[in-house]
Amino acid sequence: MKEAKLRGFAKTLVYGESQICGSISTVIQSTGVGALCPNTLLLKWPKYSLDWPSEPSDSEYSTFVDKLHAGYVMKMCLLVAKDISHFPYITEPVKEGYVDAYWIIRDRGFLGLIAHLLLNHKVWRGCQLRVIGIARDSEEKEEMTGRINFYLKAMRIDATVQVGILSDPNISRSDFERTLMMEERSQMAREARRFTMMKKNIEPLKELNNKTPNDIDNIEPMKKNRFCIEKHAGDIAVDVEGNADGKIDDDPIVQDINLHCDLLFFENF
Repeated sequence: MKEAKLRGFAKTLVYGESQICGSISTVIQSTGVGALCPNTLLLKWPKYSLDWPSEPSDSEYSTFVDKLHAGYVMKMCLLVAKDISHFPYITEPVKEGYVDAYWIIRDRGFLGLIAHLLLNHKVWRGCQLRVIGIARDSEEKEEMTGRINFYLKAMRIDATVQVGILSDPNISRSDFERTLMMEERSQMAREARRFTMMKKNIEPLKELNNKTPNDIDNIEPMKKNRFCIEKHAGDIAVDVEGNADGKIDDDPIVQDINLHCDLLFFENF
């Protein structure tokens, strides 16, 4: 950190080979000083190797998913840097060029804000910010350009807006609708956030109807514990709460949550 002229708090943790998953979660949760805790987790995109089964358990490739889990549970913003080794060094400022931020619907402007903060660093200060959006037709292009410019002006961000039109209507419709469905998938993921070990832990929840109101109040905080993600053989188990009859609903959407939870989890980013 001193060599790269980074200001912050360094933390190290000693762990055994079988403690890597818990150690990663501990570091992410305990970083900071008191109430001054980070809200963003920066990760390195792992490089695929043909020898990955023989890699150590604490390698970047082996621990990438565990880091994503911990950051998601802590409700952090996740930044994954790809080819970060090719980034310019602190002593090699970029004199010209662009920093491109792709405008994604309902991302709360996070990508644009990160790019704006990046340009405040002396390495990237010579670059210009360019916000890129995708529209389906010329009418939508004008509307999107106006909205993006209005947002950037309100945030006092100096940037050039470029909105392109996809020539293939099928591709355009697919990409646009998929982006719009991100909020719906986020809502479904929030409803399925009660993770547990496996189906064997569903049985105690079925007995909630026989408990008194005081017992239920004591159990509810345990069910809302945000540090309850467990990974087993690469799968994530989802605990579906019973209905008034103490049974799991036969709704095919509920039954399908266990199969597609990992897909919803990653697409939510």
